Amino acid sequence: MTRRLSLERMPPVFFGRTTIPWPSQGRLRPERRPPARRGITIGTTHYPTKEAVRNVCRGIVQRYGIGGDVTDPDDDAFCRHLLECHPKYDLKRGAGIAHFRVIAHTDHGRRSIGLALVRPQAFSRCTAHP
Repeated sequence: MTRRLSLERMPPVFFGRTTIPWPSQGRLRPERRPPARRGITIGTTHYPTKEAVRNVCRGIVQRYGIGGDVTDPDDDAFCRHLLECHPKYDLKRGAGIAHFRVIAHTDHGRRSIGLALVRPQAFSRCTAHP
């Protein structure tokens, strides 16, 4: 006994992102996938690329200069939210953060300029020596 297959009951065939329909299904339709949100969210602001975040950091460094303390509340909030993204945030946060400062240091033989956190005065003193 031969069994007859109907094209109406057969599932569509998938090739990559495009569904190839059977004649009864009508026109060709691409798969629907939710768009992936790319980029980085720092605080409540979404940046499309890491380079956009770097540009904000460069702007802060240029505004305050080497040795300058970050005083603007928006810049301070950005630095705090950026620090929250660090994988070792709890270790970095430590006993607290008073503010941020633009520093220059040598890293593997190269001079580098960046942002550093400054601890509150009460926690920066050695407790063993008054």
